[in-house]
Amino acid sequence: MSKVFTILFLLLFITACNPKSSATGGALYNALLTLLGPSASDPSSNAANAAASLLTLSFSTGESVDLNGGHGSSAVGIVVDPSGNGSTSGISLNGSGVPQIIFVNNAQGQPIGVDVNGDGLLDYYLCALEGGAVILKTGPNCTGNQVFVYPGLGYDENGDGVVDNPILALLANDLNPPISSIFPASGIYGGAQNVTVTCADNLAPGNLVYSTDGKVPSFSPLVGYVKNPTMASFTVGSFGQGIYTVQYRCRDLAGNLENVHSTTYEVNYNLPNVTLESVTGNFYVSNVSGAVNSQSFVWKSNQNGTFMIRANGTGCNDGAILSSGNVSANVSNTFIINAGSLSVGTNPLYVCVTAGFTGQASLTVVRDDTPPTVTPNPAAGNYGKEQNFALQCTDNSGAACSVIAYTIDGTNPTISGSTGTVLTGSAYSNSILLPNGTLNRTYRFLARDKAGNLSAVQSATYSIDTTLPTINILSTIPAPYSGYVVIDNLISPQISWEVSGNKVSYFLKKKSESVCPLSQDVCPKSDMCVLCPNPGVANCPTGKYKDTAGNLYTTEGDCSCNNGITLFGSNSNVSGSLGAANPIAIVSQINNLNFSLDRSKLLICVANASPGFGPQYASREIDVWKDIDPPQVVKVTPSINSHNVKPDPGKIVITFSEPMKNTTPVFTLQYFNGSSWVTFPFNASYKPNYAWNSDAGEAHNVLTVTLPWVRFPENAYLRWQLDKNSVKDVSDNSAQSNDVSGQVAGVFMTGSYFSTVPVTYKSLVFKTGQAYCFSFAGTTDWVNCLGDTSSIWGDPRQGQDGFFQLGSAMGTSSATNSTYPTEAATKDDKTTLVWHNSVTGGYYNFYDALQYCSNLNSIPVAGGTTRGYANRTDWRLPAAEELETVLGYQGTHSIPFSWGCSGVGVELDFWSSSFFTSNLSNTWYVDFCKQNVYFAPLGSGKRVRCVSGSIPSAP
Repeated sequence: MSKVFTILFLLLFITACNPKSSATGGALYNALLTLLGPSASDPSSNAANAAASLLTLSFSTGESVDLNGGHGSSAVGIVVDPSGNGSTSGISLNGSGVPQIIFVNNAQGQPIGVDVNGDGLLDYYLCALEGGAVILKTGPNCTGNQVFVYPGLGYDENGDGVVDNPILALLANDLNPPISSIFPASGIYGGAQNVTVTCADNLAPGNLVYSTDGKVPSFSPLVGYVKNPTMASFTVGSFGQGIYTVQYRCRDLAGNLENVHSTTYEVNYNLPNVTLESVTGNFYVSNVSGAVNSQSFVWKSNQNGTFMIRANGTGCNDGAILSSGNVSANVSNTFIINAGSLSVGTNPLYVCVTAGFTGQASLTVVRDDTPPTVTPNPAAGNYGKEQNFALQCTDNSGAACSVIAYTIDGTNPTISGSTGTVLTGSAYSNSILLPNGTLNRTYRFLARDKAGNLSAVQSATYSIDTTLPTINILSTIPAPYSGYVVIDNLISPQISWEVSGNKVSYFLKKKSESVCPLSQDVCPKSDMCVLCPNPGVANCPTGKYKDTAGNLYTTEGDCSCNNGITLFGSNSNVSGSLGAANPIAIVSQINNLNFSLDRSKLLICVANASPGFGPQYASREIDVWKDIDPPQVVKVTPSINSHNVKPDPGKIVITFSEPMKNTTPVFTLQYFNGSSWVTFPFNASYKPNYAWNSDAGEAHNVLTVTLPWVRFPENAYLRWQLDKNSVKDVSDNSAQSNDVSGQVAGVFMTGSYFSTVPVTYKSLVFKTGQAYCFSFAGTTDWVNCLGDTSSIWGDPRQGQDGFFQLGSAMGTSSATNSTYPTEAATKDDKTTLVWHNSVTGGYYNFYDALQYCSNLNSIPVAGGTTRGYANRTDWRLPAAEELETVLGYQGTHSIPFSWGCSGVGVELDFWSSSFFTSNLSNTWYVDFCKQNVYFAPLGSGKRVRCVSGSIPSAP
């Protein structure tokens, strides 16, 4: 074994000294202990102690430590050391400087675990991870479950997000100071005394501080000596005869501090020095058969003389004499205390030796003939969530119980009353998880107190079924409309529903949540129950739901049911018990007064266990809308009176204040021509599309009007109007007017596509195609004049387009769809626009031009459906700037617009979708013969070339 240990040590030494190694000392320490096997907390393990002497898991005062290791929620605490010398290190989780976690060290003084309740025992083990992170584990050497810390709440011992040990929550509400005691009592002694100070608390004792130099002990500033709970032992009187004063006090883990106590000891060498061997506290005896009927202790005196042992007095001059005789100096004497010779309760005993002067030693013996009480927590029963089974023992003596034994095999546990040995069953130490699926598991248990009294054997039976029942909504009155039960001031909704499965009881409540105005596109989710993790919520484990009180739940429904609003008024079947039959049908009616105007959610909650037995709730939500007012317009897109509106997409979105009927509205769209409003002509085959929102959970209150043009006309002053009587809410109320016309209306001004969207092609200057140069008189030089610096009829060529011929060359590709090969289209590879290859043979006014391009998106096909030309459905009239990108100034353009130009009339004038802002009765057109851009009244006749797609936005 020594050879193996040496090899392991060398390997770890080399790894730890390698600057490239990512392993921490703590991680190597854990690895070595795992290889060696025994726990470092086992003092009998030489291998573990040897390993601990080589590798140290250390903490520095003031260091920040996240005991969750960066997993899940943060549990950052600060390392504190109340003693100032490293002997009482712990972690403060609440910033108070008081440790709520105390390090437990091994024999070498190295931390291996933590004590979280101040009993001086190790509760969880420390585990070092790669990278230096430190976490808590339920087993030694990084074995067992990770224990997650939730500051202010407690410890999750199995990673399910539920606090199993709520000690931190209990500490947060603890206002009771601890109580400390000292042994032996004050008095005159013939020599130095071994003194023990013990701290006790109703919840969790903490550090003790004491002084022997007359100064008042204090934690801050530090005065005296600080020790970890639960006791401190030291010697008083080692410096000779005299009076010695011990002052002491205790602080619990909650930070409560008791007052200072003071005890005086006088050492007088003239008195016999009577000492008790191995006595540090009270003895416990019982007069009950089979219990601890007697105790013994060993004492001696440093002088020859006579002795008396007295009980229930105040010293050596009173009290019953239990024994007397002569005593020889420095000879050990054994005295047996029989319970029958003592009174029930606390009995002070004094060992008195007289040799001219009388010296004494004292101890306390408690006679306790009453058995302890052991209580299971939680109580027996059928539970709806996993539980941690704990046994809590109390004794009338005030002392902790000696041992608790339990069985789960149907036999009775047994304990030897006289020795405390568990004869049958297992010794209880920590809480036991009752997992889902536990069925009629019976724990039998009994306890023994320190006097050997045994409690009666008790039992508790548990079943754990975490499955949730199934709830189905059968019908509602009124019937739901677009997912909502719509009511008014007179109607009280009626819900018919059924439930099956693991069910015990039910109730109906209103869901507690914030109501989001319909005018908002994005609404914050109610913060009553948040899904973890959430950046704004501390101690929020992944997958759990947390309410504002800090409680954690497995499901959102469970959280909502526990935080719902109780119904009031006259209701029927809104709570009750459920039998075993499946399914069970229920008809619930809820008083109208429970619902405020607008939206509410009604909760049906069914528990899988009785109250107090860890119920979890299945739930269903019913959306209710209370409506007594006419619907109002709460939001419009584009906004009313807005300017420079992006033409794309050509949609008007109108949001109403409540659910609306699925009607087709009477809609008109107008443009302003500078003096009056002119209505765009729509017809049965060429008209806007009207759509109400209908997705799950939506209120059917948003009307989207999609114009047939893909985009709005550019630079147009537009007005839309709905006949208010053509749009009604579910209660048949007509919409409320928002306009002086008495109807529902709005106006807005569009901008150009290029003024509202940054586009990539703007950084490009396209080639004009111009290769010739001209004289000032307009005479053409019919040769390519690229770089020609000579003059033309006395005028310079340099500076003309033909001289430079700069810019980006046009590139095209076919956009014809293979499914429809006769429907030709060409893509401009620079702008990505796709152009309709066909040019209209006739001339169209502006309105008909819009319709012509719109019709390309709805070519009829068999079955009553439609498709788009070349399989594209976004054909539209191009903007003026888009037409300019394909304007050729000389020769044949790669996207031809010309059948030949005679120079007469408007043979190659093409409409754009852009209004002329200086005169809104005109729109822009592009002349592909004269290569210029001009405007004309909307009723003029021009040609049409349609376009598809958009010039991409700038990156």
